[in-house]
Amino acid sequence: PSLAAAVHAALSVLPDGCARDGLTLLVNDPQRHTDTRAVLQCLAGCVRLDRCHIRVATGSHRFSMDLRRQFERQLLDGLPAVPVAWHDPDAPAAFDGPLLAIGSVEPHYFAGFTGAHKTCTIGFASCAAIERNHAFALSPSARPGRLAGNPVHEGILQMLGDLERRTPVAAVNLVQAGRRILGAFGGRVGETLSPAAQLAGATFLRQIDSPADAVVAEVSGPLARSFYQADKGIKNNEWSVRDGGTLVLLADCPDGIGQDDFVGLLRQAPTHRQAVET
Repeated sequence: PSLAAAVHAALSVLPDGCARDGLTLLVNDPQRHTDTRAVLQCLAGCVRLDRCHIRVATGSHRFSMDLRRQFERQLLDGLPAVPVAWHDPDAPAAFDGPLLAIGSVEPHYFAGFTGAHKTCTIGFASCAAIERNHAFALSPSARPGRLAGNPVHEGILQMLGDLERRTPVAAVNLVQAGRRILGAFGGRVGETLSPAAQLAGATFLRQIDSPADAVVAEVSGPLARSFYQADKGIKNNEWSVRDGGTLVLLADCPDGIGQDDFVGLLRQAPTHRQAVET
Protein backbone atom coordinates (compact mmCIF):
# COMPACT_ATOMS: atom_id res chain seq x y z
CA PRO A 1 0.00 0.00 0.00
CA SER A 2 1.10 3.58 -0.66
CA LEU A 3 1.98 5.92 2.19
CA ALA A 4 -1.01 8.14 1.36
CA ALA A 5 -3.35 5.15 1.46
CA ALA A 6 -1.89 4.06 4.81
CA VAL A 7 -2.37 7.52 6.31
CA HIS A 8 -5.99 7.69 5.13
CA ALA A 9 -6.63 4.17 6.48
CA ALA A 10 -5.26 5.22 9.87
CA LEU A 11 -7.37 8.37 10.02
CA SER A 12 -10.48 6.41 9.03
CA VAL A 13 -10.47 4.47 12.33
CA LEU A 14 -10.23 7.62 14.46
CA PRO A 15 -13.24 9.75 15.47
CA ASP A 16 -14.68 12.23 12.98
CA GLY A 17 -13.25 15.70 13.40
CA CYS A 18 -9.63 14.67 14.03
CA ALA A 19 -8.51 16.15 10.72
CA ARG A 20 -10.08 19.47 11.71
CA ASP A 21 -9.44 19.53 15.45
CA GLY A 22 -6.05 17.82 15.56
CA LEU A 23 -4.72 14.79 17.40
CA THR A 24 -1.64 13.59 19.26
CA LEU A 25 1.09 12.08 17.09
CA LEU A 26 3.32 9.49 18.76
CA VAL A 27 6.71 9.29 17.04
CA ASN A 28 9.90 7.29 17.49
CA ASP A 29 13.05 8.79 18.99
CA PRO A 30 16.33 9.45 17.10
CA GLN A 31 17.58 5.90 17.78
CA ARG A 32 15.06 4.57 15.24
CA HIS A 33 15.39 5.16 11.51
CA THR A 34 11.62 5.56 11.04
CA ASP A 35 10.87 8.06 8.26
CA THR A 36 8.46 9.96 10.47
CA ARG A 37 8.92 13.12 8.42
CA ALA A 38 7.49 11.43 5.30
CA VAL A 39 4.37 10.51 7.27
CA LEU A 40 4.02 14.05 8.63
CA GLN A 41 4.35 15.49 5.12
CA CYS A 42 1.56 13.19 3.99
CA LEU A 43 -0.57 14.08 7.01
CA ALA A 44 -0.11 17.79 6.28
CA GLY A 45 -2.35 17.38 3.24
CA CYS A 46 -5.33 16.10 5.22
CA VAL A 47 -4.89 17.15 8.87
CA ARG A 48 -4.50 20.53 10.60
CA LEU A 49 -0.96 19.88 11.84
CA ASP A 50 -0.94 23.23 13.62
CA ARG A 51 -3.63 21.82 15.91
CA CYS A 52 -1.74 18.59 16.60
CA HIS A 53 0.78 17.70 19.28
CA ILE A 54 3.83 15.47 18.91
CA ARG A 55 4.99 13.16 21.69
CA VAL A 56 8.39 11.48 21.26
CA ALA A 57 8.50 7.86 22.43
CA THR A 58 11.83 7.43 24.18
CA GLY A 59 11.17 4.48 26.47
CA SER A 60 14.09 4.65 28.88
CA HIS A 61 16.44 6.31 26.36
CA ARG A 62 17.97 9.66 27.29
CA PHE A 63 18.85 12.50 24.91
CA SER A 64 20.71 15.78 25.33
CA MET A 65 18.90 19.06 24.68
CA ASP A 66 21.09 19.65 21.62
CA LEU A 67 20.11 16.31 20.10
CA ARG A 68 16.46 16.95 20.89
CA ARG A 69 16.51 20.33 19.16
CA GLN A 70 18.33 18.88 16.14
CA PHE A 71 15.78 16.06 15.86
CA GLU A 72 12.85 18.49 16.08
CA ARG A 73 14.32 20.80 13.43
CA GLN A 74 14.87 17.94 10.99
CA LEU A 75 11.44 16.49 11.70
CA LEU A 76 9.45 19.70 11.19
CA ASP A 77 11.53 21.65 8.67
CA GLY A 78 9.10 23.26 6.23
CA LEU A 79 6.04 21.98 8.10
CA PRO A 80 3.65 23.92 10.37
CA ALA A 81 4.90 24.53 13.90
CA VAL A 82 3.80 21.68 16.16
CA PRO A 83 4.41 21.49 19.93
CA VAL A 84 6.81 18.63 20.74
CA ALA A 85 7.04 16.89 24.13
CA TRP A 86 9.54 14.16 25.04
CA HIS A 87 8.56 11.21 27.20
CA ASP A 88 10.03 11.11 30.69
CA PRO A 89 10.07 7.52 32.04
CA ASP A 90 10.46 8.86 35.57
CA ALA A 91 7.26 10.92 35.25
CA PRO A 92 5.16 9.53 32.38
CA ALA A 93 2.34 11.82 31.28
CA ALA A 94 -1.16 10.60 30.46
CA PHE A 95 -2.59 10.79 26.95
CA ASP A 96 -5.51 13.05 26.11
CA GLY A 97 -7.64 12.52 23.01
CA PRO A 98 -7.15 10.40 19.88
CA LEU A 99 -3.68 9.08 19.09
CA LEU A 100 -1.84 8.25 15.87
CA ALA A 101 1.30 6.17 16.42
CA ILE A 102 3.94 6.22 13.69
CA GLY A 103 6.26 3.21 13.77
CA SER A 104 8.60 1.12 11.68
CA VAL A 105 8.52 -2.67 11.69
CA GLU A 106 11.70 -4.72 11.72
CA PRO A 107 12.92 -7.77 13.65
CA HIS A 108 13.60 -7.08 17.32
CA TYR A 109 15.91 -9.34 19.24
CA PHE A 110 13.51 -10.16 22.05
CA ALA A 111 10.18 -8.46 21.23
CA GLY A 112 9.83 -10.28 17.90
CA PHE A 113 9.24 -7.16 15.82
CA THR A 114 9.32 -3.43 16.47
CA GLY A 115 6.45 -1.23 15.31
CA ALA A 116 3.76 1.21 16.37
CA HIS A 117 2.54 -1.28 18.99
CA LYS A 118 5.84 -0.70 20.83
CA THR A 119 5.91 3.03 20.08
CA CYS A 120 2.63 3.72 21.89
CA THR A 121 3.28 1.36 24.83
CA ILE A 122 6.89 0.71 25.82
CA GLY A 123 7.82 4.05 24.25
CA PHE A 124 5.70 5.87 26.84
CA ALA A 125 5.96 3.53 29.82
CA SER A 126 7.52 4.13 33.21
CA CYS A 127 10.91 2.64 34.03
CA ALA A 128 9.22 0.11 36.31
CA ALA A 129 6.77 -0.99 33.59
CA ILE A 130 9.59 -1.32 31.05
CA GLU A 131 11.62 -3.43 33.47
CA ARG A 132 8.65 -5.71 34.17
CA ASN A 133 8.09 -6.30 30.47
CA HIS A 134 11.73 -6.66 29.50
CA ALA A 135 12.36 -9.21 32.25
CA PHE A 136 10.63 -11.70 29.92
CA ALA A 137 13.50 -11.22 27.45
CA LEU A 138 15.22 -14.10 29.26
CA SER A 139 12.58 -16.50 27.94
CA PRO A 140 13.72 -18.82 25.11
CA SER A 141 10.54 -17.75 23.28
CA ALA A 142 11.65 -14.09 23.20
CA ARG A 143 13.42 -14.17 19.85
CA PRO A 144 13.77 -12.10 16.67
CA GLY A 145 10.81 -12.49 14.33
CA ARG A 146 8.70 -14.44 16.83
CA LEU A 147 5.41 -12.95 18.03
CA ALA A 148 3.25 -15.99 18.86
CA GLY A 149 4.07 -17.28 22.33
CA ASN A 150 6.60 -14.51 22.94
CA PRO A 151 5.97 -13.26 26.52
CA VAL A 152 7.49 -9.84 25.78
CA HIS A 153 5.12 -9.32 22.85
CA GLU A 154 2.17 -10.65 24.82
CA GLY A 155 2.92 -8.14 27.59
CA ILE A 156 3.05 -5.32 25.04
CA LEU A 157 -0.33 -6.40 23.65
CA GLN A 158 -1.78 -6.21 27.16
CA MET A 159 -0.45 -2.66 27.50
CA LEU A 160 -1.91 -1.82 24.08
CA GLY A 161 -5.30 -3.21 25.06
CA ASP A 162 -5.31 -1.07 28.21
CA LEU A 163 -4.48 2.01 26.12
CA GLU A 164 -7.14 1.30 23.48
CA ARG A 165 -9.79 0.97 26.19
CA ARG A 166 -8.95 4.49 27.37
CA THR A 167 -8.66 6.37 24.06
CA PRO A 168 -8.87 5.84 20.28
CA VAL A 169 -5.54 4.74 18.77
CA ALA A 170 -4.52 4.32 15.13
CA ALA A 171 -1.18 3.48 13.53
CA VAL A 172 0.92 4.00 10.45
CA ASN A 173 3.56 1.27 10.26
CA LEU A 174 6.43 1.53 7.79
CA VAL A 175 8.76 -1.17 6.56
CA GLN A 176 12.05 0.40 5.49
CA ALA A 177 15.37 -0.67 4.03
CA GLY A 178 17.57 2.19 5.15
CA ARG A 179 15.65 5.34 4.18
CA ARG A 180 13.66 3.58 1.44
CA ILE A 181 10.05 2.79 2.35
CA LEU A 182 9.16 -0.70 1.13
CA GLY A 183 5.62 -0.71 2.48
CA ALA A 184 3.20 1.36 4.56
CA PHE A 185 0.24 0.03 6.54
CA GLY A 186 -2.45 2.07 8.27
CA GLY A 187 -5.42 1.34 10.52
CA ARG A 188 -5.84 -0.06 14.01
CA VAL A 189 -2.53 -0.81 15.67
CA GLY A 190 -2.81 -4.58 15.86
CA GLU A 191 -4.24 -4.89 12.35
CA THR A 192 -1.27 -3.10 10.79
CA LEU A 193 1.35 -5.24 12.53
CA SER A 194 0.63 -8.57 10.86
CA PRO A 195 1.10 -7.52 7.19
CA ALA A 196 4.01 -5.26 8.10
CA ALA A 197 5.74 -8.05 10.04
CA GLN A 198 5.19 -10.43 7.13
CA LEU A 199 6.93 -8.00 4.75
CA ALA A 200 9.69 -7.22 7.27
CA GLY A 201 10.29 -10.92 7.85
CA ALA A 202 10.55 -11.62 4.13
CA THR A 203 12.95 -8.68 3.78
CA PHE A 204 15.25 -9.11 6.77
CA LEU A 205 15.08 -12.71 8.02
CA ARG A 206 17.04 -15.56 6.48
CA GLN A 207 16.88 -19.25 7.36
CA ILE A 208 20.09 -21.27 7.27
CA ASP A 209 20.49 -25.04 7.17
CA SER A 210 22.81 -25.23 10.18
CA PRO A 211 24.52 -22.85 12.64
CA ALA A 212 27.61 -21.15 11.25
CA ASP A 213 31.15 -21.41 12.62
CA ALA A 214 31.56 -17.63 12.40
CA VAL A 215 29.29 -14.65 11.65
CA VAL A 216 30.26 -11.02 11.04
CA ALA A 217 27.40 -8.69 12.03
CA GLU A 218 27.72 -5.14 10.67
CA VAL A 219 25.45 -2.46 12.14
CA SER A 220 24.89 0.91 10.48
CA GLY A 221 22.59 3.91 10.85
CA PRO A 222 21.23 5.12 14.21
CA LEU A 223 21.83 1.76 15.90
CA ALA A 224 25.56 2.05 15.18
CA ARG A 225 25.98 5.24 17.20
CA SER A 226 26.56 3.47 20.52
CA PHE A 227 27.46 0.00 21.73
CA TYR A 228 24.25 -0.03 23.78
CA GLN A 229 22.26 0.00 20.53
CA ALA A 230 24.77 -1.83 18.29
CA ASP A 231 24.51 -4.80 20.65
CA LYS A 232 21.33 -5.62 18.71
CA GLY A 233 23.66 -6.82 15.94
CA ILE A 234 24.84 -9.51 18.36
CA LYS A 235 21.44 -10.41 19.76
CA ASN A 236 19.69 -10.53 16.38
CA ASN A 237 22.27 -12.95 15.00
CA GLU A 238 23.36 -15.08 17.96
CA TRP A 239 20.97 -17.86 16.96
CA SER A 240 22.84 -18.31 13.68
CA VAL A 241 26.17 -19.22 15.36
CA ARG A 242 26.99 -22.68 16.70
CA ASP A 243 27.93 -23.15 20.36
CA GLY A 244 31.61 -22.27 20.65
CA GLY A 245 31.53 -20.35 17.37
CA THR A 246 32.58 -16.76 16.71
CA LEU A 247 30.40 -13.67 16.34
CA VAL A 248 32.14 -10.44 15.29
CA LEU A 249 30.33 -7.08 15.67
CA LEU A 250 31.25 -4.17 13.38
CA ALA A 251 29.87 -0.78 14.44
CA ASP A 252 31.39 2.72 14.48
CA CYS A 253 29.92 3.70 17.91
CA PRO A 254 30.83 7.42 17.71
CA ASP A 255 28.89 7.95 20.96
CA GLY A 256 30.89 5.24 22.73
CA ILE A 257 29.13 2.87 25.11
CA GLY A 258 25.91 4.90 25.36
CA GLN A 259 23.66 3.99 28.30
CA ASP A 260 26.11 2.10 30.46
CA ASP A 261 24.14 0.47 33.29
CA PHE A 262 24.72 -2.93 31.69
CA VAL A 263 28.50 -2.38 31.77
CA GLY A 264 28.37 -2.53 35.56
CA LEU A 265 26.55 -5.86 35.32
CA LEU A 266 29.22 -7.18 32.94
CA ARG A 267 31.92 -6.21 35.43
CA GLN A 268 30.07 -8.01 38.21
CA ALA A 269 29.67 -11.16 36.11
CA PRO A 270 32.34 -11.33 33.39
CA THR A 271 31.78 -15.04 32.64
CA HIS A 272 28.69 -17.01 31.62
CA ARG A 273 28.78 -19.05 34.83
CA GLN A 274 28.92 -15.93 37.00
CA ALA A 275 26.08 -14.36 35.03
CA VAL A 276 23.88 -17.42 35.58
CA GLU A 277 24.72 -17.44 39.29
CA THR A 278 23.99 -13.72 39.56
